[in-house]
Amino acid sequence: MIFKYSDTPRVSYEEAKTRVLDYLRAHQTTRPPSMIAHAIWPDHKMRPQGAAFAASAILFRMKEEGLVYWTSEETSGGHRLGWGWKLR
Repeated sequence: MIFKYSDTPRVSYEEAKTRVLDYLRAHQTTRPPSMIAHAIWPDHKMRPQGAAFAASAILFRMKEEGLVYWTSEETSGGHRLGWGWKLR
């Protein structure tokens, strides 16, 4: 399966998955899909909404495989640190 949205460069699912896993291993905190998209397509300029949409298809497939999960992190004081995807 090839993931391509409009003029976004073609990246196979296996290559996208490798890039996402490498990125999430390097950044141990939650990451929103728009930031993960830039790991999948590093040289492509996208608006945050488009980047999030493009990455979401890959992330949801990875979720089905048990590789990642969606979460919201909080501090001990109850303040949100961030929301996004993390490695399982």
